[in-house]
Amino acid sequence: MKTKPVFIALLISFCLFYSGCFYLFIGAVGAVGGYAVSDDAIQGDTDRGIDKVWSSALRVTNIMGAVDTEDRQKGTIEATVDVSKVKVSIEQLTPKTVRMRVSARRHLLPNRKLAQKIYLKIIENAK
Repeated sequence: MKTKPVFIALLISFCLFYSGCFYLFIGAVGAVGGYAVSDDAIQGDTDRGIDKVWSSALRVTNIMGAVDTEDRQKGTIEATVDVSKVKVSIEQLTPKTVRMRVSARRHLLPNRKLAQKIYLKIIENAK
């Protein structure tokens, strides 16, 4: 019966979508195969160097808003874009893999669209 696999696939998709975190595959981003989306954050891994990702994150947050604090040792940047508080964290996972997480909150509420926009701009500019 073909309806049983379809039903199971729909059930799994429904559960993943409403659990608060799901995974998107992006082909146009290039070196990033996909990224995870939660309530207020976008996280993904890339094969671009940590120095390129760091300088791109600093440049993008400065262009889009004002950088409040930056700590290269910890790999964090905190900025204000419009009225949203943005936090970018960058860490080296392996010699060839960097993980970046961008979170944005506007008046204590998640601003997922802004986090996604900043994430994609950083990845695009890290070439």
